[in-house]
Amino acid sequence: RVDVQFAEAEIARDLPPDRLTSTVRYTRMLAIYDFTPLHALLGGALLGSATLLRMWLSGQILGVSGISGGLVRGKGAELHRWLFTAGLVAGGVAMQSVYPAAFGAVSIAPWRELVSGLCVGLGAGLGNGCTSGHGISGNARLSVRSMAYTITFMGSGFLVASLLQSATHVQVAGVALPPIEIALRTAVRLFAAHTAAYVAVSVLAGASVLPSRTALDILSFVDGTLFASGLGLSGMTSPARVAQFLDVSKGTWNPTLIFVMAGGLSLM
Repeated sequence: RVDVQFAEAEIARDLPPDRLTSTVRYTRMLAIYDFTPLHALLGGALLGSATLLRMWLSGQILGVSGISGGLVRGKGAELHRWLFTAGLVAGGVAMQSVYPAAFGAVSIAPWRELVSGLCVGLGAGLGNGCTSGHGISGNARLSVRSMAYTITFMGSGFLVASLLQSATHVQVAGVALPPIEIALRTAVRLFAAHTAAYVAVSVLAGASVLPSRTALDILSFVDGTLFASGLGLSGMTSPARVAQFLDVSKGTWNPTLIFVMAGGLSLM
């Protein structure tokens, strides 16, 4: 096995493929995270659980850009949108404590962050959805529109990221994901805690202790925290993984995102 740290990564890139393990990929002056399909499937399963439970309990589609984006499109009076967004943030903060490997110090040129953020926001707005709304919810319902959208954004993402060699410009001082046994225990505990919250709110609503509208608003917060937990467990909170998935200009590929989506779709 070739173990490469930050200053050694540039040298390692020039090694022939047979000298490298299949799970190690490199960027400029950086050894990025190993490809961990089991973590990706596990996190994807939590994403799918959040999506499925939202559809089952409230009849609504879980699409992050649609829910949170509504806050700046004249729907700011809808409390459930604020609570879902707050749940995403709260879930991320909680994951820093229970699963710190989900986060690492990231260095990206500000102009790249600005342009990419604008493009993602514009694309999600024009397409009425993102990787959660179309990629998981829509594809699970065999929506032709969602399938076409997914193929389009994946294809354009591969093209642009590879042309701009995006992976070489994402520098991450990351922490390796823990063994799958630890990730599994964390996932079980997180799912159990969220299931208890779903059951408690549903029981209180059924007993007329909570008004149905209030119950749905609270459940939106729980949806957000569960979705954030899935992103953290899968490792998709790392922009390096996203860049390595889309940028194939160096002849390397990290298929983590495919496994995350597969984990989510498997429950739908």
